[in-house]
Amino acid sequence: MAIENGFTRITSAPSSPVITKSTWLLSQAKLTFEPPASSSQCVDQINDVARDVAGQQLLDLLCLAMRSDDRILDSASSTIRAAHLQRAEQFIRDNLAKPNLNSQLVAESCGISLRYLQRLFAENDHSIVGYIRDKRLTRCDEALKMLNDTATVANIAYKWGFYDQAQFCKHYRNRFGCTPTDTRKMSRLEAAKAV
Repeated sequence: MAIENGFTRITSAPSSPVITKSTWLLSQAKLTFEPPASSSQCVDQINDVARDVAGQQLLDLLCLAMRSDDRILDSASSTIRAAHLQRAEQFIRDNLAKPNLNSQLVAESCGISLRYLQRLFAENDHSIVGYIRDKRLTRCDEALKMLNDTATVANIAYKWGFYDQAQFCKHYRNRFGCTPTDTRKMSRLEAAKAV
């Protein structure tokens, strides 16, 4: 630990298996933010930037404590489960163009087990792979409807993670009721009629 601007900065966690990470983190939080006299004097002595940094460190500390406590990650609480699902869905939406996007990567990035992630999606009548495919199909559909996009159907499919043209067309038809080529033709015809 090091002292900076009146705050204790945590430099590394102990590697001793006797002390759990969450216990250690909570004890550090107690040490870090124990005011010298009264809390109002302490708050008045630091500037806005230091307060923002302290607030961010508190949030980071709380997140670390939660991540290391399996009771929280595996909780049946609907609020926590909904937050985990929302975080997983956001990660998927942010990484749709990455070719290596898969269930394991999503679980690791969200700090939860693959099995728990699969249960979260199953509770909402989805599979992780199906959710990724549906979001990619939506992006392809949006690109096909863009009038100024000159990319081929195959290039659009490839850009959004579909590497087999036949599979892409099959999934696209199942989702939208027409082929990708038909979608492009219809959107261009509608645009021509509007002019």
